[in-house]
Amino acid sequence: MAEKIPIFNDPVQLQVREHVLKLEKNEINQSKKHIQHLNSDINTIRRQIEIIEDQSLRQNNGLFLLKLSITYLSLILIPILLAMKNIIAWTFLKIYWIGLSVLVGIIVYFNLRSVWKRNYNRFSLRNFDADIEGGASGKGTKTVRQLLEEKCPLSISETRNGTIFINPTNSAVRDDYLFSGCNSSNSCNTERVDPISKNILDNIPKNCHCGCWDLGDYLWDNTNRRWNKKQVIEKFTNQTDIQNNFVELQTQNMTDNDKKPEHFKPVESSLAFRNRL
Repeated sequence: MAEKIPIFNDPVQLQVREHVLKLEKNEINQSKKHIQHLNSDINTIRRQIEIIEDQSLRQNNGLFLLKLSITYLSLILIPILLAMKNIIAWTFLKIYWIGLSVLVGIIVYFNLRSVWKRNYNRFSLRNFDADIEGGASGKGTKTVRQLLEEKCPLSISETRNGTIFINPTNSAVRDDYLFSGCNSSNSCNTERVDPISKNILDNIPKNCHCGCWDLGDYLWDNTNRRWNKKQVIEKFTNQTDIQNNFVELQTQNMTDNDKKPEHFKPVESSLAFRNRL
């Protein structure tokens, strides 16, 4: 009988096993990519649904006020016609006007209260001003994060592969572009504006747009995902130019030495030997 070779020692079985593992890895990688695309599609569709819902809620609120005003005018004009024909008394009409106006005023008040401080991007959310360090704030001021979000709202951003970028034509991540300065100084949830956030607030949209890399006193470093001050970059650039010029001079001197005649080199070597002695 022929000797049985173990599976793990058989070259053919090993090749088949490696091929199967390779196919499984390819399928796993394709499944991961498919999941990433699905996540990005889900986020995009969810945002589109939120935008449609916000528009419908705002339109419904406007239609409600329009219907209320038309109803109010009709309820006022009909009794006036009846009073002109002496069907009802003018005294009753004045009391009716006062009661109807008070009722409509209460309805409008509660409607305006329901839409008070609604978020600009999401109508279903409210903006409440609060000071995280010292409790509730009664001044109505906004935090640094809220000010930055108002300058560059989420509606102008784009989601690609699950990552939110500052705009559709830019590769800068929105959170890093807007909040890297206040995150480094721990001032995003406070009213204290750091220099980088102040630079963004002062120059957008006055001198530049959301996603601009040259923004006032700072330049956006997309590799390190942070803002760098221009003075530091210029100083570093000048030092680099000086070092490059020095290296070029050394290279030129070495080249000139190589171009000297052959009868000068022994003399130089002998002088160098005497100096060593």
